[in-house]
Amino acid sequence: MNFLFGLGKLAAAGGAFGPDVGGLIIALAVLSAMYVFLRVTPSRRAAAMAADVFPAAPFAEGEGRPAAPLLEARAAEPACEQTAAAEEGNAGPARPQYCNGRRKNLSFSAKMAAAKPQMREMYAALRAQLLACSGIKSRISHGWDTFKYRRRKVVAKFSMAGQYMVVHLALDPADYAQAKFSVEDKGEVSLYASTPLAVKVRGANTFKFARRLIGDLARQEGMQESIT
Repeated sequence: MNFLFGLGKLAAAGGAFGPDVGGLIIALAVLSAMYVFLRVTPSRRAAAMAADVFPAAPFAEGEGRPAAPLLEARAAEPACEQTAAAEEGNAGPARPQYCNGRRKNLSFSAKMAAAKPQMREMYAALRAQLLACSGIKSRISHGWDTFKYRRRKVVAKFSMAGQYMVVHLALDPADYAQAKFSVEDKGEVSLYASTPLAVKVRGANTFKFARRLIGDLARQEGMQESIT
């Protein structure tokens, strides 16, 4: 109605200057109205119709955010799952943790804490064997337990892969190609450039093999190993 009223005023004003001027003003006004109407996209018209049918939820009193409907929906979102190991005092095998459908990036310490007791004992024994070597220092970061010789050269790294521990050592994997237990050569990966040999510690036998490899590492680097 406001548009029609304004159109009538324009026509009356144009009529004062002659019928041709009034008709031209009316034509320009119609074209302008059509242009504005066509600029409203179908999605905007649909949104406007939806707003009429489904009005927005009222705001809470004194606050500038949606009230009950949105807040209740957020409260209903599932919380991050906790592992059974955490619920039982860190006893039991490690399992992936998820939060809102995404896998959590757990730290090395958290993974080790959720590992089987046997795996934690083997980690402690291998770590103690390395730290007993002269000049070895350890630093636990988010993803690793890193061992440096004389604070400069990285000679070993411990990480977790699922339920198993992976021992990375500064040894040549080619020297152990015929070993009883398989080793991996990860030298092409920049993270393992200084520790190319990798062996998975799955049980007692691979644990003994890892101890033997650490002994070889100590002799290679000239470190004095006080325990065996």
